[in-house]
Amino acid sequence: MKNKLKQELEQIEIPKELHMRAKLGVEKAKSEQPRRTFKKAIIFPAAAALFLMGSAGVGAATFPSFNHLLSLVSPDIALFLQPIETTSEDKGIKMKIVGAMNDDEMAVIYVTMQDLTGNRIDKTLDLYDYTLTDGHMFNSQIVDYDKYTNTATLRIQANGGTNFNHKKINLRISSFLSQKHKHEGIKIDTDLSELKNKRVETISLSTDSTSGGGGEITDQLDKGETIEVLKPNETTLSLPKIKFMHVSNIGFADGQLHVQTKWSDEDIDSHGDFYLVDPSGKKINASSNISYGVDESGETVYGNNYVEYIFDVNNKD
Repeated sequence: MKNKLKQELEQIEIPKELHMRAKLGVEKAKSEQPRRTFKKAIIFPAAAALFLMGSAGVGAATFPSFNHLLSLVSPDIALFLQPIETTSEDKGIKMKIVGAMNDDEMAVIYVTMQDLTGNRIDKTLDLYDYTLTDGHMFNSQIVDYDKYTNTATLRIQANGGTNFNHKKINLRISSFLSQKHKHEGIKIDTDLSELKNKRVETISLSTDSTSGGGGEITDQLDKGETIEVLKPNETTLSLPKIKFMHVSNIGFADGQLHVQTKWSDEDIDSHGDFYLVDPSGKKINASSNISYGVDESGETVYGNNYVEYIFDVNNKD
């Protein structure tokens, strides 16, 4: 049964944008300035305690909220959930730990959050700052939303395994994001054929200046190589409806197309992607992306206010 439960949990798809954020146990991530949001985080201190017994089934429960939770999960997961029904309330936000379970690898906690005084909670709810004692490598995902009661049900997963067994565990949610807007198919008003004849300046970027990235470029950085990125703020290409970022430079360097973007300092957690579209409508994703900061003199420093997307134009596509 434990293996079956593990398989059930592994089949739960966690979208990439739902931030596999490393929360507890990653002090560096805590100290970094968070990047990009649609709305400012709503901050409220709410904490509640739960007592985990390991993977033990509970049979029929008499709690209405727990019974509702059982209707949302698979029968195999329902067998292992234990009711908690611990409530905390602050600033008109009511948080309730409905049920939880853990095995020798992870804990899964189901929480409801309800706005008693307004509409701060909606179907786009995303936890921003939250902690769980003895846990690490958190992620959260909304699994149900009742618009009539302004109540969202979330699943929180945390590594920790048997460290949770027979202990009083404190879960604290300090802030969350909501009112998320999704923008799709926003075009950059520029002509790539003209860019091929445009001369661009570049600056050097080392491993110490980047806060993350992906694709082929990270292999170069892992080898200690210095790479070239576009000189910042050479242009301003605004995108329709987008206020939290703009294209700060664009051009070809070393035979590759670079799209440099600058993100607002006031933003917390907005994110996005750039891609090319060929004449048949096929999307061509960037081969690499890299995040970094720039100081007042225009030199790269550690940070994430700039994200540069790089396309390999020599690719057959």
